[in-house]
This record gives sequence, structure tokens and C-alpha cells, in this order.
Amino acid sequence: MSIKSAFEQKSKKTAPDALSEALTTLEKSAAGRESLGYLDKLGYSVGYCPELAEICGPGAMGVCMSDRKMIAISPNAKAEDLPSIIVHEAQHAVQFTFFPEGLQVENTQIGDMFKFRRAMEADACAHQAAYAYETGTKMPLGYDGILTAYRAAMEKGDKKSAMASAFKEWYKNPDKQDFYDSYYADATCAVAKDLAKKGEKGFFTHKKSDKEWASMFLFEDKPYIEPEFLSSDQAFCLKNKNKTKLMKAMRSYSEKTGTPLDSSVMGMFDYSAAKKKSEKTLSAPARKKLADRREGR
Repeated sequence: MSIKSAFEQKSKKTAPDALSEALTTLEKSAAGRESLGYLDKLGYSVGYCPELAEICGPGAMGVCMSDRKMIAISPNAKAEDLPSIIVHEAQHAVQFTFFPEGLQVENTQIGDMFKFRRAMEADACAHQAAYAYETGTKMPLGYDGILTAYRAAMEKGDKKSAMASAFKEWYKNPDKQDFYDSYYADATCAVAKDLAKKGEKGFFTHKKSDKEWASMFLFEDKPYIEPEFLSSDQAFCLKNKNKTKLMKAMRSYSEKTGTPLDSSVMGMFDYSAAKKKSEKTLSAPARKKLADRREGR
């Protein structure tokens, strides 16, 4: 069953016109066709999800529901943003293929969890940038720097280099990274508490190498990120408040279940120092924009 026919069946009662048009638009570009090809191959459908805000928060415009094989779209998403949202979520569908047993925060050590969860977003946004560049469209609000990085790299090199530049640019956006870091820190603490209450041991113990993680982020079916970047101070850092919160949760889980203590979060770089270093690589206009936002201007 094609993506479009699956979509039409699942969305017949939820005003599918805008989504149907978005799928048609994606078919007109190479990047769009690649995303649709992934979804078709993996058996996904695309449809509206009225409950998305309750599941993921009010700002979520789309989510990849791997358990349902569905790209769920918020009814509040703007029609012009739909193709870009689908490209982003389609890449998450590709990422989830590496975890057939499911991708829960407790499946790896916390340091690895943050490493992969951030890279998931960076990879999906890099693919959005490739689509936006090819079609002359915009990135979603707050992600314009990623497209700028992609465009600048395309002027000097090839698509693989541009993808890598866009990927790394994601880590220079403190607002977005803070959002995901806080979300996953809170989620991890809640999961650890629940597992401890049930006496389920053996979680937060597994670890993967940077090479293994990097092999999961693909462009034209091949890895495009240098593995060592994932352990750099720019990519592998965390605020002290989140470190403290997570270590408290890990100590409690370890004491109550006898599972070896996961202290991997303490090996992450200092967030403030890493972000100050990162900001030095921003353009002057970008630094001014960031300073104005912090001052409320």
C-alpha cells in the first residue's frame, strides 16, 4: 500500500486535503521522494492526530509513532509547513529501525541516551534543511540557522558536507537543546522511579560506541557524521541542574534494585562552557539575535 493510499484511508474523516497536497508536493523533489520512499518501505501512514498536544506538548507539530507505524500530524500545523514536518518525522522512522525492540530511555546509560536523542533531532533537521534548500522553502521557526549552515556548506562542498554542517548547527541552538534536555531528564527520572518501585533491575547499563551511534544517521543510505563529534564538548554537554537531578534518580534506582550505578551523566561536559565556546562560531547577526532574546529585547 502506498503512503498516499494509507494516508487517505486513515485520514478520510479529518480534513485530509492539506496533507494530501503536502504528499503530492513532496513527490516533486528528490529529497521529498526519498522521505516518502522510506515511509513506504517501512509501511508508515501519515495522518492528523487531534490528541498530539496531550501526548507531546502544545508545541509539537508532528511525531513519529513507530509502534503504530504512523507519522502523526497536529491539526494546528500550517499547511505550508507540512512537507517539512513529514521529512523530519520520516527520518525518525528511519532511526527507529535500529531499535526493533523499542527506544526507551532506560535501554542505555544516560550519557548515551542524551547522545542519541540529540543526534536524532540534529539528523532530522539536517534532512529538513536539504529539502528546504532543494525546494527554496523555509525551515520551521527557530531552525533557520540550520538552513543557513547547509547553504553555506553547499557553496563550498558537496551534499554530504552540507548535511554534516546542518547536523552540527543544531547543537548551537540553546533554546531547542534546553527543551529536549529538560524533557528527557524529567522523563528519565520518572522512569527510574517507576522501575525502582517495581524492582526491575538491569536498566541504564548498556553502552554503544560513537561509531555505532553515528552509523544510525544516514544520508543516501550511508553515515555522514564523524563519530568523534558525538563526544565533543559541543555535542556531549549538560546543565548541572540536570546532572544533579539525574544522579539522584540513578543512585536511588541503584540502591533499590542492586543494579550497578550509572554515573555516565557526570562524564558529560559543562553546558555553560560548551555553549559559550559554540557561540563564538556564530555570525555577528546571530550572536546579536541570541543576546537580544536573552535580554528580552
